[in-house]
Amino acid sequence: MKIFLCIILLLACNAVAAAQKGHCRTRDVFFAKGKSSIMLRGQLEPCNHLIYRIRAKSGQKMRVTLRPEINDLVFLIQGTKFLPERGSFVLEGIHKNGITDWEGTLPNDDAYEIWVERPAVTNNPQKRTLPFRLLVEIH
Repeated sequence: MKIFLCIILLLACNAVAAAQKGHCRTRDVFFAKGKSSIMLRGQLEPCNHLIYRIRAKSGQKMRVTLRPEINDLVFLIQGTKFLPERGSFVLEGIHKNGITDWEGTLPNDDAYEIWVERPAVTNNPQKRTLPFRLLVEIH
């Protein structure tokens, strides 16, 4: 019976690992004590995206800048709370195709997700890893 349970547990773990492969995991971002900004460095793998989650309060000002611009990378910012005035989770000033610079006032106490990605282009798929720097400031 114990062997049977161990086999079931191993199969379940392998199924979860296989299901997660190819999916991005969200990375929580925490500011150092007394700091209001952070520089995140990363590399975007081919045909992928990265998600950074930052908790912030209503009324705080956030500024996000993605560099270098030559990589054709963009970001989107969305909260976990629906914004009825926009009919969306995506913040005001964020284009649905992504942007490289954004500054605005946060509407809710929320966990905001910054999605870094390369817009899909069918005739020019991403074939190499793209390094980037994402500066996030909250005041």
